[in-house]
Amino acid sequence: MTETQKSETALAVKRIDAIAEVTGFTKREVALVKATVAKTATDEELMMFLRLAQKYDLDPFAHEIWAYRPVANEAMVIAAGHDGFMKTALNRPDFLGISSGTVRVGDVFEYEPTAYKIHHKHGDKRGDILGGWAMLERQGKRPAIVYVELKEHVKKNRDGQPNKFWAQWPSRMIEKVARMYAIRMAYTISGVTPADEGLNGASPGDDKAHLVELGFTPIEQVMMPDPDHAYDRDTDGNGFGTTQETQFAQAEAEDEESDEVAQWCADFWALAEETKTPRAMAQAQARKIEPQCEGRVEKLTVEGRTSLIEWVEQRRAMG
Repeated sequence: MTETQKSETALAVKRIDAIAEVTGFTKREVALVKATVAKTATDEELMMFLRLAQKYDLDPFAHEIWAYRPVANEAMVIAAGHDGFMKTALNRPDFLGISSGTVRVGDVFEYEPTAYKIHHKHGDKRGDILGGWAMLERQGKRPAIVYVELKEHVKKNRDGQPNKFWAQWPSRMIEKVARMYAIRMAYTISGVTPADEGLNGASPGDDKAHLVELGFTPIEQVMMPDPDHAYDRDTDGNGFGTTQETQFAQAEAEDEESDEVAQWCADFWALAEETKTPRAMAQAQARKIEPQCEGRVEKLTVEGRTSLIEWVEQRRAMG
């Protein structure tokens, strides 16, 4: 390592120490956030991100909150998805519940803003989706009611077609959007943007490319519904368990596996730096452990990762 590289490394460590002291996160946690869910953040932006995560009790390592820069040299966006917003609502003592529905052509739908009332009845013949609504009820306060139109929120690929989640589960997705906005309205969540709103800041292609670089696609990371919770039942009050839901779970599991690998890699390289293990040496050892990985640690099996960690720890023990 050159003297310049040593100086830059020392400066980076000092910055992480300072951010950890101000935010209350450990040095390791700050370094991991910087390497994964807030890659492009400046020191000031990273500090703001971590303070907001603390304020709303959102876990960046569980992807309840994240940060990205939709366009180079523009302001960083701090965003949260459906799970993060639901966690915020569930933590509030006055939260009584949230209901939602998908409005289709042929339905009877009446919304009276001044009376804080919604009447929604499914039609005999239901057509295309028009939008989704959500009503959040709080103890001792008027409900927060939101209606969102599908055409304004559906996420599209570069070819102009809905992405895979919006194409296969449009009703689920539009209801999740409505619930996020209702929670934001009810509890005045500031500084954190609903994933749906944040993704409008750049073209779908640019957003997708950048978010894949971060290791995940927030708008697609939606939680499998739990029939025991009212907010995860359909508008008829039924739970889920269809073949479609199984496909949804499989797609989500693939995303989660990718995220887990990305997080493990970030953690491993932080450990390698801590133990002064050169990257080339670690890659060579990975190739010895599992030749088929071709020196790429992200391609190691779970057993291979364990072996590589043990090797690094042995280096630490040897001084």
